[in-house]
Amino acid sequence: MVKEYPITINGQISKKYKAIADFERNKVEPYSIVTNNYKLVKHEDIIESIEDVLSSIDGLLNYEVEELDINNLMVMNGARMHRLYKCWDVETEVSKGDTINLAYLLSNSYDQSSSLRISSRSFRKRCLNDAWTGLDFVDIVGKHTKGLDIDKDKIKSHLESGIEKFQSLGDTWKQWKDIGVSKPTMVSAIQNIFEAEKHRTHSFKLLDMLKPAQCHLYALWNILTNTNSHSASFDTARSYDNKILSTIKQLNK
Repeated sequence: MVKEYPITINGQISKKYKAIADFERNKVEPYSIVTNNYKLVKHEDIIESIEDVLSSIDGLLNYEVEELDINNLMVMNGARMHRLYKCWDVETEVSKGDTINLAYLLSNSYDQSSSLRISSRSFRKRCLNDAWTGLDFVDIVGKHTKGLDIDKDKIKSHLESGIEKFQSLGDTWKQWKDIGVSKPTMVSAIQNIFEAEKHRTHSFKLLDMLKPAQCHLYALWNILTNTNSHSASFDTARSYDNKILSTIKQLNK
């Protein structure tokens, strides 16, 4: 079980610092050394809270947890938690046969790699992979400080508003089909976003399949999110998100 532990410096118990550790799971070293202003939020506590909220919202009752890891997405020996909630009843149709569903990504960490965060995602039923929505309409962030509070009412309000905002994204994605993007521009975007050659190769294969009439912003978004969800590892994909966001915003001006 993860706990807070006092630490000693020069033989004295520190009044400023403490350790966050689960020595039953990781017997070698603590997850992090933090100041006494740090507030521990356990993975299981925030999971219980968000699932209580999801179960209280009619449109989000039918959800599924994405299992990307055999231990409920708790990676780095329990230090980090990423949990994807797929909402089967909230969807928007961009075109015939192209239906996208709402998802929420819950993240937390003990090693200071991330704040407590609930953000909007999406997925397609036909492939079931996670993808970035293109617009962060739900983004709840809480730093691990003494003022951090798991406010279920606030979470519920954000998730409820997220349903309506997500459904309106269908119109945004349709508009992206009217914004032309040349193949050289797409190549440049892919090279600027993806650092690993295998991720660029995956994107270029998808790009080669496009006909001239299909070279638009929506197609580029699909290529980028497809690579991010099919080719990159979970943590690597999260690191690419901001680059994708910046690129889409720049081309959408």
